Amino acid sequence: MLFLSLYLLWVLLCGRVTAEILLWGLPAAGLVFLFAVRALDYPWRRDLQLLRSLPRAFRYLLFLLKEVLVCSLRVLRLIWSPGAPESGLAEFDPRIRTEAGRVILADSITLTPGTITAEAEPGRFLVHCLEKCSAESLSEGSLAVRVRKMEENRS
Repeated sequence: MLFLSLYLLWVLLCGRVTAEILLWGLPAAGLVFLFAVRALDYPWRRDLQLLRSLPRAFRYLLFLLKEVLVCSLRVLRLIWSPGAPESGLAEFDPRIRTEAGRVILADSITLTPGTITAEAEPGRFLVHCLEKCSAESLSEGSLAVRVRKMEENRS
């Protein structure tokens, strides 16, 4: 990722995009990257791990976008239907091991309309839901399952 960042910085600082600038940027970014690896002891293997996890993260983002759209339609239906929905708090254990996984799940739940993560602690999530049926499906919901799969694939 550092190499790609350096290359993009080269292109941005040049101010225009030509074939010459794109071609000269590759060795320039490569030399700065090698300097960072050798002189600054940059952990380049971490960049390889990040590159390998990009397709998984992209698939998760597409899935999250679909969930946001589906939940938006559900909330729209609740708004237009007569009567107030039966909302409530749901407490569940998502069985997420890492802090990053808990943050991803908490943010994903909050991004989907109709749900807000109130607390996210190891072994315990507290979520406010507009519908009771949404609250019941959170613990084994598709978001928690996808985040757990991402954690398993990372180990």
